[in-house]
Amino acid sequence: MLAKRTASATVSGGLAGRQYFPDDAELLFQEALARNEHRDLQGAEKCLLRLIDGQDQALFASVDVGLRSYKARHNLAVIVQGQGRLAEAEAQWRHALTEQPDYLPALLGLAELYLIQSRLADVERIIKQLESIPSTFVWRLVVRARLDMAQQDFSAARRTLEEAVVSSPDEILLWIVLSHALLQEGKNWPAAEQVLRRILELDPDNSEAKTNLAKLTHHLAGAC
Repeated sequence: MLAKRTASATVSGGLAGRQYFPDDAELLFQEALARNEHRDLQGAEKCLLRLIDGQDQALFASVDVGLRSYKARHNLAVIVQGQGRLAEAEAQWRHALTEQPDYLPALLGLAELYLIQSRLADVERIIKQLESIPSTFVWRLVVRARLDMAQQDFSAARRTLEEAVVSSPDEILLWIVLSHALLQEGKNWPAAEQVLRRILELDPDNSEAKTNLAKLTHHLAGAC
C-alpha cells in the first residue's frame, strides 16, 4: 500500500511540475518510472516516447543526456516486452545500444529476449559483447550459464557457476542461477539444498529461495 501511495504522489508531483516544464527530461523520466510502478503502462509509454521525440528545455547543465536516448529506450523496451510486443522491444534495445554500446541493462534485456525466443546464436553474440566490458564479469557468467541451461547442458552451467562462486562468494546472483541449474538438472539434491541455504544466508528474505527450499525439503522427505 505504501508503494502505491508513493507512486501516486510521484505521478501527481510529476504532473504538477510538467504544467510549467512540459518537456523537462528529468520530470518526464521520473513520471514514466512512477507510472510504470503504478501499472499505468500506457501513460509510462507516452512519457518515454515524448522523452525520445521531444526537445529538452535544458534548464540544468547537469541533466543526464541518457534520459532522452538509451535510458528512455531501455525502459520503453521493458514496458512493451511486458505486453508481448517483442519485436518493438528488440528494436528499442538495439537502438539504445547504437547510442551507448556498453549499456548493460540493454544488453541484458536483449539477452533475456533472445533466450525467451531460443535465439541461441544471438545470445552468444551478447556474451561476446559482455566479454569486452570488464565490469560485467558476473553478468557474462550468468548469461553463459543460462545459455547452457537453455541447451540442456546443466553440467556446463553448473561448472561455470561453481567456479564463479569460489572467486565471488558474496555475489548472490551467481548462487541464485546455480540453484536453478541444480534444481533443473535434478541429480544432486543435497547440493541444491546447500546452495539454497547459502542464498538465504546472503538474503534471508529471498522469497524464491524460501519457496524452492520448502519444496525441496518436502520432496526429500517424501523420498525417504
